[in-house]
Amino acid sequence: MEVLLRNALDTELRKHFEEASRGIPWFLLPLNDNVTTAVEVVRNRLREQDLEYRDQIVAGLSFGFWTGLLGPKYEQLWRDCLRHAFPNSSGRRIQVMVALEVHRYTEMADAIRETALDEKTSRYLLRLVARSFDGDR
Repeated sequence: MEVLLRNALDTELRKHFEEASRGIPWFLLPLNDNVTTAVEVVRNRLREQDLEYRDQIVAGLSFGFWTGLLGPKYEQLWRDCLRHAFPNSSGRRIQVMVALEVHRYTEMADAIRETALDEKTSRYLLRLVARSFDGDR
């Protein structure tokens, strides 16, 4: 899901900022401080590994970065291009944001379920829960 989202948004941003004709990746343009800072962090990390390539930079940006681009702060960017990354949606940002939040919470719940707790920790957590229900504090 995360790779699909990232690639779809990157494709629309490439088109919108005419990356092919400009020869400058969209993420190097002065969009705002949040984008610039996130990109710089990734570039610095990749530079140390001698891996500072366009696709590596895009892949290195976090899921939170990509979902952040769908927030209200980027309403104009949504209207101009990002909505096209979701051709089967209603075109409303809220529909996409709700689906992404459901995905995020599902992923978190799955991770919690997969976490193996040792017996002592499990008993401790059960005791905490039991105390909260019977009013014993």
